[in-house]
This record gives sequence, structure tokens and C-alpha cells, in this order.
Amino acid sequence: MDTTELDSCIAALSEQGYITEGGGWSSEHRGSFGETPLHVCALMDSEVHTLVAVQLLKAYPGTGLDVYSKKEYEGEAAAPPPPPHTSACP
Repeated sequence: MDTTELDSCIAALSEQGYITEGGGWSSEHRGSFGETPLHVCALMDSEVHTLVAVQLLKAYPGTGLDVYSKKEYEGEAAAPPPPPHTSACP
């Protein structure tokens, strides 16, 4: 699948203020529960949504760390947390 158009749309996100300087999704451009497009892609779980999520993460890796910001889902993230560090194991 040709992702040229998708790549150009994703590249324009930071120019339009959707991505913060820290690489996360701007709080003014989130959904009513504080969700980001990456959260929506994870919830929809289709081939197209997965493609969009992968391209979004390639362009803006920091968006993978974004969590919901409203009380109902506060703290939930689209990406799973990293595994515990092995040095913490006995």
C-alpha cells in the first residue's frame, strides 16, 4: 500500500500545532476523553487503523507515551507499558 499521502498528512501535524515540542499530542487537539488519534487507532483495531498508527509512531514516537487526560480513562495509554527491568528480578 502506498503511504505517500498518509505520510504527508502526518508530517503536517506538527506544523499545524497538533504535536507538542516534546513530541506528544497537544492537549487542545484531543477528544472529549483526552484521547489521541493513536488511542482511536488502537481501539478500532483494523488493518487501516494499524497502518495509520505505525506511520504516526514512526513520525512522532512520543505520541506512544500519551495517556488519556480525562478522569474516566485517566492514565490509560494506547501502547502497553515497557516490561519491567530485568535487573529488578532476584
